Amino acid sequence: MPTYGASLCEITASVIMHTSPLARLTLTAAARPVLKSHSYIIAVNHRRNDSTLSLNLKARCLPLTYDYLSPTPYHLLNLSLTDFLPPPSPSRNALTLDLPSIYPAQPMPLGSHLIYFPPQIPESLLLPDGTDPLQSPGAPWVRRLWAGGSVKWSPDPMRTLRLRGQRAVCMENITDVEIKAKGEAEKVFVTIERRVGEVEEGMAEDDVRCQLSGEKASVVEKRIIVFMRERTAEQAATAAGTPGKVVKQGHRNLLVHGPLQLILLLELLTRKAPGVCDVPGAMIEEIEYKNLSPLYAEEPLKICGRPTDTEGVYDLWAETPAGGYAVKATAKVRRRNMEKPNTSEP
Repeated sequence: MPTYGASLCEITASVIMHTSPLARLTLTAAARPVLKSHSYIIAVNHRRNDSTLSLNLKARCLPLTYDYLSPTPYHLLNLSLTDFLPPPSPSRNALTLDLPSIYPAQPMPLGSHLIYFPPQIPESLLLPDGTDPLQSPGAPWVRRLWAGGSVKWSPDPMRTLRLRGQRAVCMENITDVEIKAKGEAEKVFVTIERRVGEVEEGMAEDDVRCQLSGEKASVVEKRIIVFMRERTAEQAATAAGTPGKVVKQGHRNLLVHGPLQLILLLELLTRKAPGVCDVPGAMIEEIEYKNLSPLYAEEPLKICGRPTDTEGVYDLWAETPAGGYAVKATAKVRRRNMEKPNTSEP
């Protein structure tokens, strides 16, 4: 069975430390996620049972996050990644250095919702790594890793997100909490559902939440975040295989950003996969993925894929420098009616 991308998409991902109190993702020509360098502790009551922790997390009402879907963020991301990805096929839009116009509005490329809807809360309320405290179980689980997830896109062309400056919203809910192991090895897996869709100006919050329920969302994403106990400096150095050397949270170097890995998998599929890049109207319906092993800064990263024996189903993966699996994913592709959405004014 043919494998595509293995010799076409080698990426050296570099991560640099950032001393600013704000955590930002900056994708440069070296694909560098910018992260903060210090750890944090959240003060909570350590005495709890598993069911109470799960109920408390799932009962949290996460605020709605609004954004305007301008083509600028995706355009900048595309320019940052273009030197590290194979060129689009002739049937896809060629890369342009010019900012795309909103007339006519272009569909949002799949996976690009990840660069919109950042947390919109004061810095003083963010965790020290720049993440949302409402998604965290709190101390002693202060180490956070992206464990995997899934993304589904609406088959309704009327619900396709378009980069035309329209107001949109991301609605988040904690849908599942699973606690594994005990003692120092204890981990808390938090599943967060994110529903994204366009909304009208001035819509009431209850109306927004009702609109995004059921089948009305344009994108439904589930992300699984695993929270672990903080390690001592000695434990971290031992786990990283560098005894006597101070390292960050048991890793030998900084990690490649989890959402970036997902975007790279989707870019490879849409650019090079036979039956996707060369078939007008073909579109990814959903993708499910697991992060199996960390990917580190300043090390080669290879993104690969191949069609399976099932029509419209593709296996995707990211390889470590040693050739092992870092990320494994399965994507389903469909051909949908290319009917244009009604963009006329009422």
